[in-house]
Amino acid sequence: MKNTATKTIIYSGFFTALGVLFPMIFHAFGAISGQTFLPMHIPVLIAGLLVSPVCGVITGVLSPMLSCFITNMPTVFKMPFMCIELAVYGLSSGLFSRLFSSRIKSKTASIYASLVCAQILGRLANLLCTFLAVNILGITAKGISVNLALLSIPAGFIGILIQWVVIPPIVRILAKIRA
Repeated sequence: MKNTATKTIIYSGFFTALGVLFPMIFHAFGAISGQTFLPMHIPVLIAGLLVSPVCGVITGVLSPMLSCFITNMPTVFKMPFMCIELAVYGLSSGLFSRLFSSRIKSKTASIYASLVCAQILGRLANLLCTFLAVNILGITAKGISVNLALLSIPAGFIGILIQWVVIPPIVRILAKIRA
């Protein structure tokens, strides 16, 4: 595929579909598993790392929106926060991937560095959005609080570990296939 826009659209559609499908699979094992295993994050991070920051943002925004409308996961109240958080994951993983690929010789180390930076920025974006929504806009919807946003960090630790184990090899394999 030579046309970059076409490639981005196709990959964005593919990773968005995975972003809707993965949580459905994980939620089959219980509603809390999504908060623990963070299944929607995986395709978003891969889209940014493998394709581009634009693909990561598109996937990060569309995955929670479509999932909300199709499965009501996340809820309509949580969806905007997830859109922002996942968009930041997709954008930052793609930007850091480009930055680190030219500065870190090891591809695997570059992927890990990009992944960790994106994970930190995504969680910070979620905390900032929640803080602004609650304290500036006065939003009091069920499940929206700074305390719950803070608690989501340790609650998602297993998901973060899964991302560290699963994402770098997938990105390396898919990068070789795409080459």
